Amino acid sequence: MSFKRLVLEISKSIPKPQFTVEELRELCERDFPTMDTSKLHAKVYKTMWVLKKEGLLDCLVSEESPRNNKWFLTADGHSLLDSANTEAESLELIHKQGHQDLIDALKGKLSDFSAQLAIISYEVRQYHDLSREFPNLSQKLKPIFQDAKQRAIVFEGRIKAIENTLKEIEQ
Repeated sequence: MSFKRLVLEISKSIPKPQFTVEELRELCERDFPTMDTSKLHAKVYKTMWVLKKEGLLDCLVSEESPRNNKWFLTADGHSLLDSANTEAESLELIHKQGHQDLIDALKGKLSDFSAQLAIISYEVRQYHDLSREFPNLSQKLKPIFQDAKQRAIVFEGRIKAIENTLKEIEQ
């Protein structure tokens, strides 16, 4: 699971509709007990702003202090998380429909994830090539290059999980 996805999931788990950065940071600390607290806090804060730019989180600015800003999941953020839950529920239903249907569904997902990984791999390669061709762009490309690499890792993990699951089922 990507860090952005984790921040969204934790945001949704907060019982209040609005929360502060500190409340979210405290919850993230439980998932990363060995990570340096200051680095984790910075990463959480940066991720929240990225999610705000993507329209998944929003912020009500406090007149008193930025520490009192109230954050909340947007409709798009809820929709994204709900679609992931729907995907899990559909896998459960497929499993109930039969063994072969499950295998077919997993192979379909494997094919989709493999295609997405191929696309992201070429994206990563292109950022690398652009950085070498235009060294002055290297610093600007670095964050999106890193994001693409993280997305590739996520798809590699999904592919590995499905491959392992298929091995178990087919035995």
